[in-house]
Amino acid sequence: MNLVLRVKLFLVTSLIWTAHPKEWNNLYKTSSNRIEWKEDQALNWENFKGKVPIESSLVAETNSGIHLSYTCTGETMDWNIYAYFDQELSWRKPHATKAILLHENLHFDISELYARKLRKRLHLLKHPCSMEKAELQKIFNEVVADHKQRQKKYDLETKHSLDSIRQMQWNSWVEQELSYLSKFKK
Repeated sequence: MNLVLRVKLFLVTSLIWTAHPKEWNNLYKTSSNRIEWKEDQALNWENFKGKVPIESSLVAETNSGIHLSYTCTGETMDWNIYAYFDQELSWRKPHATKAILLHENLHFDISELYARKLRKRLHLLKHPCSMEKAELQKIFNEVVADHKQRQKKYDLETKHSLDSIRQMQWNSWVEQELSYLSKFKK
């Protein structure tokens, strides 16, 4: 009898710069309001449908993350990894500019960059279906931690888009990194 092992693990992360319990409850929710990253599709302000927090000094906030689900059949792993943008949890104030929209789009691109890094990490595994679920979770968590750190660094260095020179440097760096990992795009 051919033993078929089916394992499905659904892991996502949301990048919320402030930890709201509502958002943490949505980590494992599949939402019809999520947009999957595509090379030829940029976000527009209509995609930002979330409620603006009264206390926020920011003009806009992107909620993006990485989705991972996988299935093992024998020793063959099939995974579905993608970067997503959550429209319900992303918001903007009415006076948000085009420059800020471009800044927010790069947050989404950074999520895609880390989705590619995760695909690469899994691709390099010799026998991923023989691994314990906790080992795969550890790999995912490492990529997510790097992702969150990179997103925070991006906002810090660009001053949330106000430093146009650093913004251009980040745009260039992300473009180069996406190109370098083009073998691992979906």
